[in-house]
Amino acid sequence: MSAHASQAFSTAHSTDSEDLQKNAKTCQEQKRYFYLWFIAVSEAARSGYAALTGGGTAVDAVEAAVVCMENNPIFNAGKYL
Repeated sequence: MSAHASQAFSTAHSTDSEDLQKNAKTCQEQKRYFYLWFIAVSEAARSGYAALTGGGTAVDAVEAAVVCMENNPIFNAGKYL
């Protein structure tokens, strides 16, 4: 995804990430959690961007991103992998 495209499309999602990160016992666990969260959000952004570039509407893009995030265990009811 180009820098311009990533600026044009962003995704926000409310989770219990702050609580999960506070409960991480070590710095290594916090790094692992952040990495997994970053990958999950990146996948959701790519999914939404693909919907837009495929001719979909903004609503289609948001739906694709949200579905991607909800299907990812890191966002599923605040469960940590």
